[in-house]
Amino acid sequence: MKKKLIAILAICICLWSSQALMADIVVTTVEKTITMQDHTTYRKQGTTMVQAAPFLKALGYQVTWQQKEGTFLIMPGNIVIKANSRQASVGGSNYYLETAPVVKDGRVYIPLKFFSDFLGYNVVYKDGQMNISGTENIGKTGKYEEEISEKRITLSAAGDFTLGYYKGQSRGGRFDEVAKANGYAYFMKNVKSIFEEDDLTIVNLEGPLTTRGSAAEKEFAIRGLPEYIKILQLGDIEVVNLANNHSKDYGNVGYTDTKSVLTKNQIGYFGSDQTYYITINDIRIALIGESAWSNDQGMKNKLKKRITEAKAKADLIIIEFHWGIERENIPNKVQQDLAKYVIDQGAHLVLGSHPHVIQGIGSYKGANIVYSMGNFCFGANKNPDDKDTFIYRETFVLTKDGIVSEGNEIIPCSISSVSNRNNYQPKVLTGADKERVLKRIEKYSKGLKN
Repeated sequence: MKKKLIAILAICICLWSSQALMADIVVTTVEKTITMQDHTTYRKQGTTMVQAAPFLKALGYQVTWQQKEGTFLIMPGNIVIKANSRQASVGGSNYYLETAPVVKDGRVYIPLKFFSDFLGYNVVYKDGQMNISGTENIGKTGKYEEEISEKRITLSAAGDFTLGYYKGQSRGGRFDEVAKANGYAYFMKNVKSIFEEDDLTIVNLEGPLTTRGSAAEKEFAIRGLPEYIKILQLGDIEVVNLANNHSKDYGNVGYTDTKSVLTKNQIGYFGSDQTYYITINDIRIALIGESAWSNDQGMKNKLKKRITEAKAKADLIIIEFHWGIERENIPNKVQQDLAKYVIDQGAHLVLGSHPHVIQGIGSYKGANIVYSMGNFCFGANKNPDDKDTFIYRETFVLTKDGIVSEGNEIIPCSISSVSNRNNYQPKVLTGADKERVLKRIEKYSKGLKN
């Protein structure tokens, strides 16, 4: 479907004489109707993103993409915006965008609110049609109206991310060496397009991003550099789960540093100590994380309290558990009991991590249970025997009767794009390998649907 931009511009032409201190102003009103292709707009995390160049040029601006610096120069006005950064410069003064610009399929996308918040125009967005009117008024905010007729959200989830290595891990193909040699965009290169298509991408971040703290006394104490946050950003990943047994491998200081770098870089997080709330397409979402090795009453009471609190604030409730037994493909009784319990309390989707291998997918009272997604971008093992994994995707619609699932999809993947080792670059599987993983999941799912 094609989209239209209707731009009604009042262009001010100032005629100065060399002696005059005041300008004569001639106001001309110009109306333009421009047909745009589908790729010029998309919605991400509830924000309408528009392809920068066509919209700005339609309004009479000159735009230049500076590839080396990763910046977009807009003239007149001397406006500089940078991909993956909220900070922008307008006439030498710093401002902050609502959402960071992104590069998608070689094109720069900016939030539609840029035109009202930065340039001062009035903007109306409804059903894919944008109306931009008024005059440029940098420094003042114009009116912004947006109406979404259909409340729908598509989310993707993937398994364990260890962006780093464990203390004592041998060199030679180690995660930090691969990052230094290939850059940060390398890791999600083969799957980024999938994450770009959804409204929200969730992964399990296992291991702190810090340079501080002392390693815990354990076999695998994992950590990565704070700069590795760029792997998540460049991979179009918006939210991470911190409820796992490696988040505090470098103590509370490492855990605090991780939360700080996530916040600074606009990556959401949730865990045993914090529920994450976000509104996307007018759907209020709550993400709850918990490490759960027991289904005793104490754990259930904690879960009930957290879900009750979330129900008062959210339409869609998602729980991610860190649970189960490592390298076991069949979920144990604790997992199955807790999954059903949280659905009874009001959860709409249950995700799982920790076993480091894939497990089956169950259902209960109409809600899906993804018991384990396995590893995904996993620096803690240079060559695991089982490299199978998958991306789980589900679409929800908010109706007058509440949240309804519109369907789910399993996208089989490998944690590595080569077979003889782990190169930490997941890829989507096709052909016989795709069918093999789907059959594994089907096998492990027997008896898990109610």
